[in-house]
Amino acid sequence: MSKLMLNIYIYILIILVIVGILQYLLSLKKLVIIPVFLLTVVAGLRASNIGPDTINYVNDYNSILWGYGSYKHFELGYTWLEKIFSFFGAQVSVFLCFISLISLTIIASRYGKYTRYSVVAMLYYYVRFFLNRDMNQIRAALAAAILLFSIKYIGERRIIPTIGIILLASSIHSASLIALAVYPLYWIIWIKINSKKKILLIYLIAVFLLVPLSYAVAPYVETVFSGTEIGNTYITTSSGYVSDNGNGLLNPVILMQVIISVIGLSFVDIGEKRPYFKVLLSFYMLSTLILIFFNQYYVLAGRLSTMLATIEPLIVITVSEKITPKFISRASLIFLCILVFYLINISTGSIQNYYLPYSFMH
Repeated sequence: MSKLMLNIYIYILIILVIVGILQYLLSLKKLVIIPVFLLTVVAGLRASNIGPDTINYVNDYNSILWGYGSYKHFELGYTWLEKIFSFFGAQVSVFLCFISLISLTIIASRYGKYTRYSVVAMLYYYVRFFLNRDMNQIRAALAAAILLFSIKYIGERRIIPTIGIILLASSIHSASLIALAVYPLYWIIWIKINSKKKILLIYLIAVFLLVPLSYAVAPYVETVFSGTEIGNTYITTSSGYVSDNGNGLLNPVILMQVIISVIGLSFVDIGEKRPYFKVLLSFYMLSTLILIFFNQYYVLAGRLSTMLATIEPLIVITVSEKITPKFISRASLIFLCILVFYLINISTGSIQNYYLPYSFMH
């Protein structure tokens, strides 16, 4: 049993790869139920020591359940959810399962709107985001999922529903307000400029200028946010997983996002046949620029940029399907998922330090 628990994330990866291959072969959209159910159970029933932030969510919920009220003072929408479940006496594992189920169901359904292979998209989501979000930052997971509903309205240039969705997401996690910048960015680059070469050139200039600029503004960022909740949590804290030593474009996640966004921009004409591909690129470009600008404080950078990066699987799948033969595209996507899983979750020590050994909530 201990050996199984020790390797649970590898087993999940294998299962999702198999289900992804089955969807390629059978073209059954309903297979996406399997990863949603599996990941919901794993995230919702985890023990409080799985993931650095989980204990905070468990303690805050139990504090409300036991009549003491919230001590973390999370956003209003999230706190209301806590109060509703605690009113009915639900245990914290039930609440965590609910949050995971809603987050993953929304993500899977939204992915299904933009690709035929939603299981492969969920496989990519698993290797790229699942551990740090659904197994740790559950407010960010739900808020980022809600933001996916805004893609359609941004593409249709309907600002009122766009703002409404973003405000709803911000009631779960305030960092999702960063998505307000996607609408004007989309309008500027795709409506006003609307030249692939110009946009690509401007984007590359911005990428390379933001690297030295991030070093220059770092002391001022710390000064501005010093003493605030944001500063204490994401900038000036001495916690072991918060650092002010960025690596610029040498940071593997930043480098990966730059490469993906540049490739996406290079093949935007191909992607135009997919609905709202330019909106997806707008989300991702802004996510990448934020990650670079705040890279000296990678927790702050990560919390902001992750809100906009959920669409990464859709960009990767779309471009891969269009520029390579079918078999090569499918095989390369599976291989890429395995590689990303190793680079982000294993080689960094993330799984070993924060998510193992896996155990269930008592």
